[in-house]
Order: sequence, then structure tokens, then C-alpha cells
Amino acid sequence: MTAPSEQTLPIEGEAVLAPDAWSVRLAVRAEEITISKQTVVNERVRLWRKRIQDVARVDAVLRREQLRTTKAGPVEVHEQVTEKS
Repeated sequence: MTAPSEQTLPIEGEAVLAPDAWSVRLAVRAEEITISKQTVVNERVRLWRKRIQDVARVDAVLRREQLRTTKAGPVEVHEQVTEKS
């Protein structure tokens, strides 16, 4: 913890003389905390466009391929799938 500063501030006051007594008016000061929020640059991003000339549209009919196998040697078939039309 730091010790309070020994800074003197000017006192704004006035003494008022009354018939029976006198009074002193002093300005009472207080500290206020002010918090502000600012935007700062966090990172930079570079964007650009590039025109491409080689654009091709391909239309093709895909066909289904079938696996053809032959049996040779001692082979056990556990499941046989029939072709659906």
C-alpha cells in the first residue's frame, strides 16, 4: 500500500462575519474516477479479388459400375446379393 501524497490543494473559501459570530465557507472536493473505452487495432486482414478466366461447366451422365468376380479355388460364399433392376 502506498502512502497518501503530500500534495496541497488551494482552498477556495470565504470568511463571513455575522453579528454574533463568524463563519467560513469552504469548497469540499472529492475524487471521481472516469473510465473511457476506445477501439484499437487488434489485427489487420488483407482482402483481394482475383479474376479467373478458366471456368468450365461439366455436364456428364454417371453410370453405375458392377463388380464382376470369378471363383477359383476353395471359396466359401456367405452372402449372395441379387441385382436390382
